[in-house]
Amino acid sequence: MMHICDKIKQEKYKILVVLIFIFAIGVRIWSWPNAINDMNCDEAMSAINAKSIAESGTDIFGTTYPIYFEGWVISGQSAFAIYITALFIKLFGFSVISIRLPILLISISSLCFMPLLINRIFKNKKMAIIALVLLAINPWDIMQSQWLLDCNFYPHIMLIAIYALLVGIQDKKMSATYFSMVLFAITLYTYGIALYLTPIFLCIIAGYLLKKKSITIKQFFICLMIFIVVSIPIILMAIIQLFNLPTIQLGKITIQNFAYATRTNDMLLFSENKLATLSQNFKYMTDIFIKQSDDLIWNALPKYGTIYLISMPIVFIETIFLCFDFFKKKEETNQNFGIVLILTWLLIGILDGLLINDTNINRINIIWYVLIMINAIGIFEIVKMLKYKKILSIVFLLVYGIQFVGFINEFHTIGTEEIVNSFTWSKGLVSAVEYAENSDETKIVLSEHVSDTDKKDIFIRYGTKVNQKEEKINIEEFMKYYKSKENSTMDFSTQEKEYDIVSIESDTILTEPMYIMTKEEADIVNTDGYEKSEFNQYVVFKNK
Repeated sequence: MMHICDKIKQEKYKILVVLIFIFAIGVRIWSWPNAINDMNCDEAMSAINAKSIAESGTDIFGTTYPIYFEGWVISGQSAFAIYITALFIKLFGFSVISIRLPILLISISSLCFMPLLINRIFKNKKMAIIALVLLAINPWDIMQSQWLLDCNFYPHIMLIAIYALLVGIQDKKMSATYFSMVLFAITLYTYGIALYLTPIFLCIIAGYLLKKKSITIKQFFICLMIFIVVSIPIILMAIIQLFNLPTIQLGKITIQNFAYATRTNDMLLFSENKLATLSQNFKYMTDIFIKQSDDLIWNALPKYGTIYLISMPIVFIETIFLCFDFFKKKEETNQNFGIVLILTWLLIGILDGLLINDTNINRINIIWYVLIMINAIGIFEIVKMLKYKKILSIVFLLVYGIQFVGFINEFHTIGTEEIVNSFTWSKGLVSAVEYAENSDETKIVLSEHVSDTDKKDIFIRYGTKVNQKEEKINIEEFMKYYKSKENSTMDFSTQEKEYDIVSIESDTILTEPMYIMTKEEADIVNTDGYEKSEFNQYVVFKNK
């Protein structure tokens, strides 16, 4: 009889998991890929580099298979997102779907691994269900799944790697442990800061496992060699930057010196006044933890935060209890290892916030999954220790449910409107250029205010869908353009279209067949004889 009851419970559990999973997917694909109906500058840069790789095996500057991408020359972008996007472009063509599908799919996969990880550590399906529900309705996870940002692959791959490591240690399957080393090494290609954080995480975990004799010295060195072999190209890249060494080629792979790069200025380790910077970084990080907002609307809606504002007190208290549990349950080796994984994960998340100057939600993205997990553990423990468990469970469900409904409503209305009008988004420029590209006109005039920054340059190049096999950007010319307000030397012309850049003044007489300008400029010029098409903050005029 007990066996039948257990089987019924097991079936109900599976059905519940499937229903939550379907709900979570539905939330993420609602209005996708155009829930945010515009293009971010980082997204556009990744997209045109991925297109170039898919078509010719080079980036937009002509470099063959870079280990790290130059991006705007003065900064850079991680390789994993670009290569995985290039694969999807190769399979499905160059489109918003191809660009945004990889991050959506890996976000959905994380819905599987988080409850599996929780259940592995605590052997508690109720706790795993709570974690799955919290992740299904989580604001940060939903928002980052809607558009491509290279660094946002880091937390997803880290989650899968930690799960593989836990399986390998608990089940004594070294194949899983070795596979986890491959995944940990791949994280180095997802985000620059992972070069520091992932090794720190692995050093702590390796020390614990060796002390507990959960792995042998031989197994440790095999793990180390796997990690190093997969990491060699990105490690070489870091060494080249550190010692200003020349670019090297490994076959078709390029490990280059970034002559103009300034991204290291974003890190505490390279700051002049490290103590003052550390203090400032600590303030930024604590503000983000408390407010769950960085004033960047595409990262979080202030009223709801990353994990909902109600969650942080629960996370804080449960973190203290987890530390006590670690020291109290020394005999429960498997569960203790799971707690070590969680606390070490939390530690590198805090280090992330301290190491990166002026940190924000996407720069500290490694911490959000572990905070969701700790939140789930905390809710389970609160319900477990207090009376009226069913009532308390309903209260939690209602509180989070109400916040989720408020969040999803605001995100799909006010939130998306504010996002597409933010300073790192095209504000309609991509759509305006695409409209011009799809027209019959062969000559298009751009107002100089449409192309007066590096970010707008990328939007125009994305919108023109330049044939990357033929058109490569000259780095020296780009740097002149970047450093100067004189943009007349920049050429956006393609094989099909000729683009000119002009100054639009109140006395400007329109003579060419098509113009793209700002709304402010459209209000001061005489546009008689032209058809007007508006795209958010930009206007296209076409000769009738």
